[in-house]
Amino acid sequence: MKQYQNPKMGFMCGSALVLIGTSPRLFLQTFTEQFSLNGQAAWLGIAMNSLSSLIMLLVLLFINKPSGDFLSTCSKLVGKRISWMITLFYSLIFLFNASLLLRDYVESTKISALHDSETMLIVLVYGFAIAVAAYLGIEAIARAGCFILPFILVGSLLVILLLYPFYQVYNLFPLLGNGFKPLLISGFRGAGYNLQALVIVMLAPSFQNMRTMRSCLFWGLGGSTALKLLYALILLIVFGVEVTIEKILPFFEMARLVFINHYIQRIEAPLIILWVMFGILAIALSVYISVYLVTRLLQLTTLRPLIPLFVVIVCVLSMLPENMDQVIKYEGMLLNAEDIGIYIIPILLLAAYLIKGKRFICSSEQS
Repeated sequence: MKQYQNPKMGFMCGSALVLIGTSPRLFLQTFTEQFSLNGQAAWLGIAMNSLSSLIMLLVLLFINKPSGDFLSTCSKLVGKRISWMITLFYSLIFLFNASLLLRDYVESTKISALHDSETMLIVLVYGFAIAVAAYLGIEAIARAGCFILPFILVGSLLVILLLYPFYQVYNLFPLLGNGFKPLLISGFRGAGYNLQALVIVMLAPSFQNMRTMRSCLFWGLGGSTALKLLYALILLIVFGVEVTIEKILPFFEMARLVFINHYIQRIEAPLIILWVMFGILAIALSVYISVYLVTRLLQLTTLRPLIPLFVVIVCVLSMLPENMDQVIKYEGMLLNAEDIGIYIIPILLLAAYLIKGKRFICSSEQS
């Protein structure tokens, strides 16, 4: 049976996918968690978890190099049963990430713009947009990301420049924040938020070569990290640690401070549209990867018939938490599971790769 294959993608599309997958929570309350853990050193914690996740993803790329297909590599290294379990685990992680991310963006939309709207109505509208984006395919998501990202970057830089009168540089001190120990713990634990960069490994056959995939990881994850670091520093300089921790939507609160003149106000309004579009693409990406992995497991020829079903599941799961406190609790549990996916599984596969050595490489070349 002929399996489903994605169209070939290049550097720009791959970098956009990594950036979209790793930075959707930049505009949400989850981003302020680093500040409560590390204080003024939040930016350093972000840099640490980005670096650790990049190292583990490069390990997966190295292991995956001989065959070029992640599922085939897992099957040859640890056997079909464990490979099936690993693939199903990643599929569920992407599915739950999509559902919690959807609920986050729905609640953020209600807080920032649609105060009186029903939660279910917003979920349905976003769910329809997610289904359309995922149905059009990974290339459509990547190209839409390439179109939206310049507007987000320009809007972010505009807000940062216009906030100059509010800068208080002394808010950055002390540089170590709450100390080295919490910084070290959160620096490794937060790497799970970058698990969506695994899209490069999962869709390896869709890229031109290994050099392209490495470049996508470096530039996509690097761009995401740079954006997070910039936001973290500006939040600290403008609000300070104590106020930043209390912000539900940090970027929205920064944009609200901007005042140009009496004729140009509410600059955050068009930016809300941009980060909602960005969030929809990120959720669609998670849904697509989850469906793609299930399609590969079941050896189906197409994944499109499964997309409406998975989007419905995502919408239903997003409505299960009763309030944002439960959403934050579930996101902490998801982060623990993502840490397994970013650390434990790559180390397990690397150990199997080193044990099998040349036998694995030769068998991959023969196939």
